[in-house]
Amino acid sequence: MRRLFPILLLTVAASAVPVLSATRGFEDPTPAPAVVVDYSLKHDTYGVTGDVNLLSQRFTPGTSLALVIAAAALEAGDLTPETELPGRSAAPLTLQRALREPNEEFFTQVLKRTGYEPVRRLLHEARFTPGIPEAVASFAELARGEPLRVTVFEQNLFLQALVRRKIPVRPEHCASLERFLTLDSRRPAWGMGGGGEISTEGPRFVSWFNGVSKMKDGPHVITVAVVSARAQQTARERFDFYVAGR
Repeated sequence: MRRLFPILLLTVAASAVPVLSATRGFEDPTPAPAVVVDYSLKHDTYGVTGDVNLLSQRFTPGTSLALVIAAAALEAGDLTPETELPGRSAAPLTLQRALREPNEEFFTQVLKRTGYEPVRRLLHEARFTPGIPEAVASFAELARGEPLRVTVFEQNLFLQALVRRKIPVRPEHCASLERFLTLDSRRPAWGMGGGGEISTEGPRFVSWFNGVSKMKDGPHVITVAVVSARAQQTARERFDFYVAGR
């Protein structure tokens, strides 16, 4: 699949208008630059909407990495859906709640329990990104790690692999993650947002949303990236607008 990147990027660059108009109903909730990558599982085809210049750029995955850490910890047996870990609020945090927020504090504790090696192995076997650090000390360090920068397509490919059960994580754990991330949406959908700092100068931040929505022709894996000068979670809003317009 990764061999398709150069061909796909050249196709987008050469014929931007057809590609951008292939997906109807997308509206910009904010003026920030954004791009949507939409992969149809049934047809094995991509649709791209928005700023195609963002497709070739690499961004920090930020808190969107929580899904990867959760998958690795579940597979390693260091985390269960019922596990409760202390948080800043009075009530302990569960995996489902921490994924929905997402909660950096929760996944810092999970990473300490599991250790980095299971996460690194999953990142490597899933071919999440070419540059994977050999060691990290914390969730924040991993999320901001300079080598760990991903493209919009790489985020989308990881979610494709999870949906197809092509990652080294047992199907029941993948199913649990999907269930925990069910969205209140017009169409059946699940997904997770996240964000991170990408530079010291503007635009400084990226907002991610990776999700799966059931369309008329079957499931679509949809990744949204929004870059802005301020840390704000706008990618989920764009995902909702996009899905509602399909």
